[in-house]
Amino acid sequence: MLEKLANLRRHIEDFERQLVGIGHNHPPEALDPNLPRREEIERAKNDVSELEAEISKQEPDAKIAINRSRRLLDFGLKVSLWIGQRTTKFVDAALMTAAPIAVAAATDLLPALIDVAKNVTRFFVPL
Repeated sequence: MLEKLANLRRHIEDFERQLVGIGHNHPPEALDPNLPRREEIERAKNDVSELEAEISKQEPDAKIAINRSRRLLDFGLKVSLWIGQRTTKFVDAALMTAAPIAVAAATDLLPALIDVAKNVTRFFVPL
């Protein structure tokens, strides 16, 4: 589980790196209002850290872990919606912007988010 969380962290950080500079003159926030905001990305990274800490405890709190996992899925849903909206724009723009790199990073991020959520649920809610 810790390995899966580390993998998710790497994907979130890669996605975050790709977003730097999207928008005119590198504003603090991207011009696309549907793009996950910096604080949402930071919250996702914090959720990963909290999951790592909780899972490492002798007696982890299932409520906390499942809550963090759900928030990560909400983040993943926002990223998925952004990808869906960008797909049409990418085709229209013939992939001439820096945004396709961010979409590629987001696409890698989503399976890692789903993998962590699935495994957190299995860890805390035995079948």
